[in-house]
Amino acid sequence: MVGRGAESDTDDDLRRYYGLAPRAELHIHRVARRSLLGAKSTLPIFWYAYRLIRRLAERGEVAAIAREPSFLPYLALLSRHPRIRTCFEAHNFYADLSWRTDRLRIQDRHQSWLEQLCLPRLTGVAGIVEPLAALYAKRFPGLPCAAFPLGADPVAPGDPDARRLARRAVYVGHLHTPKGVKTLIEAVSPAEGNLRASFWGGSDEQTAKFAARMQAKRLDDRIEFSAFRPPDQLQRALATEASVGVVALHDTFYNAHLTCPAKALDYLSHGLPVIASDLPSTRSLLGDAALYVPPADAPALRAALLTLLDDPAAYRHRSALSWARAAELAWPNRARRILAWLALR
Repeated sequence: MVGRGAESDTDDDLRRYYGLAPRAELHIHRVARRSLLGAKSTLPIFWYAYRLIRRLAERGEVAAIAREPSFLPYLALLSRHPRIRTCFEAHNFYADLSWRTDRLRIQDRHQSWLEQLCLPRLTGVAGIVEPLAALYAKRFPGLPCAAFPLGADPVAPGDPDARRLARRAVYVGHLHTPKGVKTLIEAVSPAEGNLRASFWGGSDEQTAKFAARMQAKRLDDRIEFSAFRPPDQLQRALATEASVGVVALHDTFYNAHLTCPAKALDYLSHGLPVIASDLPSTRSLLGDAALYVPPADAPALRAALLTLLDDPAAYRHRSALSWARAAELAWPNRARRILAWLALR
């Protein structure tokens, strides 16, 4: 259930913006939103979803899964129905805000209150990484909590030797400092080793600033920046231009315990070797498929890149590990694991 938005063809939107082919079993309900106190309200969407789930439960068992904290009161009400299993997919941790060091907003406190009030009434909580699921299990000892990393979409990898010879490390995502952008720049800056880096993400304004800096340092022939690409273009670029995927997260509480880097799943899907910061979250997601380096350690990241790109056998081995991990984390497998887990509750 989503906001209706501008009039358009839903199937065409799926192809254009998400790179997805329409599927007979996927039903997208576009619900008109109404203005409330000058803002578009989600109430019509939530009420529509609540009634639809109730109607579906008249025919048989239903699994209702949501990641939006504002929908938690509806999930709590749905949990009373004997045929409905309810699951909150957690992408952050609001139930206990003691970990936060920034200024808390009213919205943060509201979402914290919703989680504390509603989560104990649900069938369970699915964390997107194991450290996140563990936090919820500690906060709610009687509530079933489990980790289900976001899914991968494995595709047949290309020629590993051709990809290795490109010597291009790729980062996909926002260009914020905690994401490790500067770490990767420092790792590939020395001319020795002929390393290259591509940053695909950020706004046009951000990428222009970074590109100007690289040009001023005479690094623009080896380090490039481009803004976020549509999913289909990104997947083609990963398949044809990348040698190694990099997840150089800094060691913050959010990065270490709460995040499931979607870019890492794209790397795995294409059988790209992955180098990641050694954090609980990345270990949970990537397992043995990645090479790990200390966070914010540019020399260690550079050494790992050279180790991979200078050794054809090591590169092929790591590529095979990535693709195997992608197959394990494929979206259909994730769905089956979640449904089997809910069925036991």
